[in-house]
Amino acid sequence: MNILYLGNKDKYGYSYYQYSIIKKRYKKIDFIEIKRLNFYTYLLSILSWHINLKFFDKIIYISLKNVIKKKYDLVYIHNENLLGLRSINFLKSISKKTFFYCPDNPFVKRDKYRWKLIVNNLKLFDLVIFMQKNRLKYCKKFGIKNVIWIPPTFKIKKHNNNIEKKKIKNDIIIIATYFPERGKLASLLFKNNLKLKIFGNYWNRFQEYSRYKQHIKPKVTSDKKYVHLIKNSKISICLPSIKNDDDITNRSFEIPYIGALLVAKKTKTHEIFFKNKKNVIFFRDLNECVVEIKKILKNEGLRQRIALNGHKHIKKISKNLSFENNFIKIIKFYF
Repeated sequence: MNILYLGNKDKYGYSYYQYSIIKKRYKKIDFIEIKRLNFYTYLLSILSWHINLKFFDKIIYISLKNVIKKKYDLVYIHNENLLGLRSINFLKSISKKTFFYCPDNPFVKRDKYRWKLIVNNLKLFDLVIFMQKNRLKYCKKFGIKNVIWIPPTFKIKKHNNNIEKKKIKNDIIIIATYFPERGKLASLLFKNNLKLKIFGNYWNRFQEYSRYKQHIKPKVTSDKKYVHLIKNSKISICLPSIKNDDDITNRSFEIPYIGALLVAKKTKTHEIFFKNKKNVIFFRDLNECVVEIKKILKNEGLRQRIALNGHKHIKKISKNLSFENNFIKIIKFYF
């Protein structure tokens, strides 16, 4: 099978991870990162957050046409926003099938104008794949019929970790991009004298950043460090973005798989995969999150037992969560 993969070449990110998984099985695969095609596409990738006009599509179409000189069985697009009617139709003309994988939410305004060019054209793809089940409720409004939901991707081999009893350095860790609701939670945790460490982008926007900046570090940029931080933390918190209408994240699986106790926002999708107080601790609001964390930190034996249950649970269902297995199922069905 000949595949053209459009995505991001950041080797730490999930776009490149999905590419590497597909490449292991299907050797004939080409990789294009649209924003790196030329100066104009790079400029558009920056501008698209603030303005996203139809003529951008013409530039992308010309840029793609200049580099794509053969036909493919499949064009697989990972979360690319710089595609409009003309460029999508071009990709359809050089392939038997076009799939679009979308881990974000193109239907809300959190990302400003980023999705404006593509959102009304998602219906053109042969298949749109979401990792958030609640995205399906938007699809009818936008005429998207060929759509499925699969669980979030996580790096089963790279994040593999054997649980061992040892002294853990950190009490609580948050690894996440800053959003206001996460800032509010961090503020509550700090004010309750809980030992918290934060790693992520844009935390300089946190209103109390100057007060707590010694506890806030930049985004983690390697899988090795990511695993090290989580496995050396008693608790890791997962608070999906409210503005993005998220109800599960990649970290929802990564945290228990690596070995920390997952403390997560109670959502419909989280409840599909986890049982409260058995393999995860759920909270309904930020105040309850603080209360539950205080309780569990006073009972190390219970914390270890729930964390171990979470780890075993994710290992048990990992085949169903595996991107490779889900991708193979999709290919078999559509081809």
